[in-house]
Amino acid sequence: MTDDDVGGVKGQALAPRARQNVILELGYFLAHLGQPKVCALITAGLETPSDFDGIVYIKMDDSGLWQKELKRGLIAAKMPHVEYPRPPKTRSRPD
Repeated sequence: MTDDDVGGVKGQALAPRARQNVILELGYFLAHLGQPKVCALITAGLETPSDFDGIVYIKMDDSGLWQKELKRGLIAAKMPHVEYPRPPKTRSRPD
């Protein structure tokens, strides 16, 4: 989920949040797969819906640690996953 929208309680400051259709789709996956097999990827600072406090949220970061956390979650939930080879590291050349 990304912070593509803003919202909040009437009379209080607005906060970044996911679009409402994304929240609806999250509910669909909860109903279809069950709570143990649902994990939401979120951007830092995103308001998470209180109705879904029981699911796992993984914050996406620039360092890529979220990918390892997601992989652990997929393995724990016995969900199929595909591992892609990492691109080779590039070396910067001195000018």
